[in-house]
Amino acid sequence: MKGTRFVAMGLIAAYVVQSAFRLAALSPLYHYGRGSVPFHAAALLLASLAGGWMLIRVRGRPGGQLLVALLLAAFWTLLILFDVVAFVTAPRFHTAMPLQTVAEFYCGGAAERCAEARPGVVALVGTIAAALAFLIWFSADALAGFAQSVAKRVAGTWSARRVPLRPVLLLFALLYAAPWLLLPGQAANREPLVGFLKPVEFTAGPRELLTRQRPQHRLAATAAARPRTLVLITVDSLRADAVELRPGRASLTPFLQGLASAGKLHDLGPATAVCANSYCGIIALQSGSDWAALQDGPPLTLPDVLAANGYRSHFLLSGPHREDMNLGELYGPNIATFLDDASEDSVGLGDDREQVRRLAALPIHDPARTYLSIHLMSAHRAGFRFSSAREEATLWRALFGAGSPRDNAAFYRSGVRQADWIIGRVFATLAQRGLLADAVVVITADHGERYAKGQRPGHGVPLDPDVAAIPLLVYDSRAGAWPRQTSASQIDVAPTLLAAAGIERPSWWRGSPLQHPLQRRGAPMDTLHASALVGTVGGRQVMIRCATRTGGTKILGMDHKPVPPALAAAALAAAPALHHGLAARTDAGRCFR
Repeated sequence: MKGTRFVAMGLIAAYVVQSAFRLAALSPLYHYGRGSVPFHAAALLLASLAGGWMLIRVRGRPGGQLLVALLLAAFWTLLILFDVVAFVTAPRFHTAMPLQTVAEFYCGGAAERCAEARPGVVALVGTIAAALAFLIWFSADALAGFAQSVAKRVAGTWSARRVPLRPVLLLFALLYAAPWLLLPGQAANREPLVGFLKPVEFTAGPRELLTRQRPQHRLAATAAARPRTLVLITVDSLRADAVELRPGRASLTPFLQGLASAGKLHDLGPATAVCANSYCGIIALQSGSDWAALQDGPPLTLPDVLAANGYRSHFLLSGPHREDMNLGELYGPNIATFLDDASEDSVGLGDDREQVRRLAALPIHDPARTYLSIHLMSAHRAGFRFSSAREEATLWRALFGAGSPRDNAAFYRSGVRQADWIIGRVFATLAQRGLLADAVVVITADHGERYAKGQRPGHGVPLDPDVAAIPLLVYDSRAGAWPRQTSASQIDVAPTLLAAAGIERPSWWRGSPLQHPLQRRGAPMDTLHASALVGTVGGRQVMIRCATRTGGTKILGMDHKPVPPALAAAALAAAPALHHGLAARTDAGRCFR
């Protein structure tokens, strides 16, 4: 039948074109790279051979053809799902995000609330699979005939060369299977479908944050408290070296540079992030807790302590904090206002202008007993980049507009400029509302960012200077004295804000107020399988990174310069002293001894 042959040719052409585009797109993706192209091409060839063989075997048997059609349709639908996710995420993140990551981390905001759209997405995927199954079943005989014709031609060609075809195919299959048998981990990293489907190891923080119950604490108000407005501005992915405050220097942050030149901004950094991810970095800022402390489970947070002293806490957040694992719950119950990308007033695209609008409309009952936590996404690759203040935030513009990255460094710099502009609008709004009259504002980040040529763009493991060094800036309307620090950390932010209002910090918090010189010499940084210390050795800031499983160490210069052997040896010898006063992780007994 001409109809079935036409459908069969259409299906084959669509499969070939889709596969060709995927193979062409794989090479630039940092997670897979060029090595994945022949590996995935071999997998597609084997899958095609298997599909053709099955269609030939069930030719003329409708029941068998239906079963094979369902199997092939499921495989093809999976390929389509991968291609769609890669099409959406690759322009911004240079990779096809694993399906679990998309579901857990990015369904809180994009595409008009993924949570609400999930039934529709499932229905759409089911419809695609059903349509493919019907078309394959409808043209099964024609597809089988085509497969048989190709098989005969190939067999004839090989026979003419006096080379048996079956042993060649068997050898090809064995060569493809060998990496899976000998090096399954590396093979999985080369096959995009496996990376797309396999569960993602939880590295964003101690697993105890997900599994343990939040403890109950009885807190008393501090009798000698001196209430004042407290503000924490966290710029996601902001590196310390991206903030230039020295007068007369070219700067990506002219607003902050102007504040510093006027003597209104104190630079206490670079500080060290406690980890390379937002999840634990944000919680550290709100709780004075490092990785070791977070292994005890959900911590007591800054809003909890402030609530006991009559404060109302307002969280104005870009990004899906409410649906990013249990991050919204970890902030604690004592939050008067919680607005993020999953809130009804948000377009869900990480647009920082929303925080300025929210701040302008926020009901403030007592400025002196107000805590504002503002999270900005402009410097993050997932944040919405706008070309003008009035540009509408749409999903298309977020993915493919002026904000889509082509040059990683230039894209990051534009995000830092935008973050500085947003901070300027935040300060202007605070001033208009009378919230800067007696206030302390801390400006920092949850982690740094990689963007240099040849690097995997973004953040996360491994621990290195790019993701470790973050800014730590303080605006104090009382013009208090702020000493220079050399080992500041995210764990010091919450104690500093409490001290600014004369409120006693919980005795078990790991951080210290930055109003006084820190007594410790090192700052901790951790991830699931590594623990690090950042401190000054021989006049240079270095990172001592230790593998928690083996105890193996590596010394990195925080200035990105090579570390000579003598300095590396001195750093190893100084590690116990740098670690003094810091809690040891329960799973890192081999490190810093």
